[in-house]
Amino acid sequence: MTLIEGAGNNSFDASFLGLNNTHLLQIAGPLGGIFMKKVEPEILHLEIPANLESKKFEEALALVASYCNDVDLTDVDSLKFHANTWGLSAVKHFAETFVPMMKELTYIDMSDTLGFRPRSDLPMSLASILFEARFYNIIELNLNDNFLDLLGASAFKEFLEFNPSIKKLRVRGCGLGLASVEMMQLSAGKNPKLQLTDLEFGKNDLCDEGMKLMGLYIKTQKSLENLDVSYSIK
Repeated sequence: MTLIEGAGNNSFDASFLGLNNTHLLQIAGPLGGIFMKKVEPEILHLEIPANLESKKFEEALALVASYCNDVDLTDVDSLKFHANTWGLSAVKHFAETFVPMMKELTYIDMSDTLGFRPRSDLPMSLASILFEARFYNIIELNLNDNFLDLLGASAFKEFLEFNPSIKKLRVRGCGLGLASVEMMQLSAGKNPKLQLTDLEFGKNDLCDEGMKLMGLYIKTQKSLENLDVSYSIK
């Protein structure tokens, strides 16, 4: 585990990035975005803090913008965004205003690590960010533990249709059903460059038919090395 010291006595677990000899650059402000930097090779990670005070509308837009204004986003490789804590308007503002500056992104993490309350607009929020990143050299997408429901693949299906580089897709515990596997199958048909090496699909809500369709989907992913579909049949 790589722990990076933050403000005060807080620390941040950066092990998911595989970073060593890492140091932290904290931008101005008590809740500023978190940057991590590794020298060789250089990796910059940006985390937009969760909207724990449930700011809404104009207040939320101003708050999410405050974490990005006056920050050079052009070299950011890795993004953590707590999408399920922000309303759709704030997420769309972030997506349309700031994600287009992050052309070096390779890792996107919008997993729910807080156990925040489910949002009905979450699939649209996730889709808005992924739309802006659909042509980037994204290697890994982590949406684990967000409740997206049976049709939840609508959050990332268009991304899968266009992105040529994604290798690792993590959608564990999202409540995805048969219809979501159908969307993934259609995306694979539209994007011949889509070849996953890792698919984390455990703890979803597949019936027998959904699992059979997942088997057909897996056959399209000839580079697949790691697969988890455990606890996905109720």
